[in-house]
Amino acid sequence: MAFTLTDMNILMTKPDHFYGARPGQLERQIRNELSDHIIPSTQDDLPIAPNFFLEAKGPDGSLAVATRQACYDSELGARVRTPTGSIYHGGTLKLYTTHLTESEGPGRRPEYIMTQLKGWSMTSDLETFGREHLHTKTLRTGQREKGTNLLGLQMKHTQRLNLSFSMLHLSARWLPKQPLP
Repeated sequence: MAFTLTDMNILMTKPDHFYGARPGQLERQIRNELSDHIIPSTQDDLPIAPNFFLEAKGPDGSLAVATRQACYDSELGARVRTPTGSIYHGGTLKLYTTHLTESEGPGRRPEYIMTQLKGWSMTSDLETFGREHLHTKTLRTGQREKGTNLLGLQMKHTQRLNLSFSMLHLSARWLPKQPLP
């Protein structure tokens, strides 16, 4: 039996970690109306509208399984917003985004496209680990707290990864509101 996301015949997903907006950020009436779409758990204290997922596998775990799990997690998240997912396997951290395409016609189902944004060897040296751990942590925290998609900014700066994302974010906050003379 095939399971698809579009006919609501959905298997339960259990990402290793996921992040999203805190329930208190959305009025209770709206949460109740949208609960079938944005709340992935029966626990009231877990994030709603998840938009950052992590799947991790140990040395004996399968990268193929982690990739399928991350894709499925992100597909569920894409029903609400464009999520970010990551896979950690064998010392490599890969960052992905997933988006929903429009249906190609009546009776046709939309497709979910998972695109790798970046990958890092987290075990190459301490500097790389620290920089990229901070980078992904800042991205995850920004998506969780602000409920915004920071991927546009992140993708614009992939050529400047030697600067940490947090420094870009902090410096942007200190720019003057009016142009300098």
